[in-house]
Amino acid sequence: MRFGDFGRSFWVCNPVTCFQTNLLTSKMYDYEYHKHFWNCFLCKKTKEKNNILPIYVRITVDGKRTIIAIKKDIHRDNWNFGKGMAKPKTDDLKRLNTNLEQIRSRLVECYHELQIKKQLITPEAIKSKFLGTEEKEHSLINIFDYHNEQMKNILEWGTMKNYYTTKSYFQLYLKDTYHTQDIYLSLLNYKFIAGYQKFMKEHKPLLPKKPCSQNTVMKHIERLRKVVNMAIKYGWLEKDPFMKFKPSFIRTNREYLTASELESIESGIGKCRVCDKGRIGKGFKKGFQVIQLIR
Repeated sequence: MRFGDFGRSFWVCNPVTCFQTNLLTSKMYDYEYHKHFWNCFLCKKTKEKNNILPIYVRITVDGKRTIIAIKKDIHRDNWNFGKGMAKPKTDDLKRLNTNLEQIRSRLVECYHELQIKKQLITPEAIKSKFLGTEEKEHSLINIFDYHNEQMKNILEWGTMKNYYTTKSYFQLYLKDTYHTQDIYLSLLNYKFIAGYQKFMKEHKPLLPKKPCSQNTVMKHIERLRKVVNMAIKYGWLEKDPFMKFKPSFIRTNREYLTASELESIESGIGKCRVCDKGRIGKGFKKGFQVIQLIR
């Protein structure tokens, strides 16, 4: 790391980035992302009242600007308009300059946080992060809840209950594998989906039935894909985690009863070779009547 004199530019190199900055204005150039980032303090003379000026900080990224009111003011005779700082004539003015440097440092931190998360770096993004008003990232379980709330009056209950079951299985998967109750959408990837597929095959089912079959697991993943696609359409997720995932359903061949078997079941004499049951219910009788009409 090589430093220059106060007010002159210097180079800073670290594992995150390499940039040139100015001690007086925090003006820097990011050589990894080719971004010009600059923040400086100023007082607006148009806002002057009784020689008292409000202090603002201006954020500039690649020529685009925004300002933040830091809710501090100063007498115009105590402000250095050329350097953008208070004249250190008293202890109070020195403390003000220290506070301004703390704000400057926090703005640089906001820049690096956006950079590390590979988010779009703009003056408004830095301002929102500094003020704590940036949009919160959406999570998987929250998206499931949103989807279920939106679709509960559209889809039939037989379909909706499957989405509730899928959500419950994903909550178990997150708890057992990631030791958490939720996960950000940006963390979804092929590894997450493949891990869920393995988890479902090995995990004890929620209901006292046999373990989930391959097709059942694929149906759960299919529902997740529909929820994720909704998030993509709303702009809550940029990359599709299912891009490299290919569902693999096992083709099944259903057996059909012959006419003689249907007649024996209807009379209560024989048994169904598919379900091995001799008694029939109202639903089966109704279905048999339909078959007779068709025949």
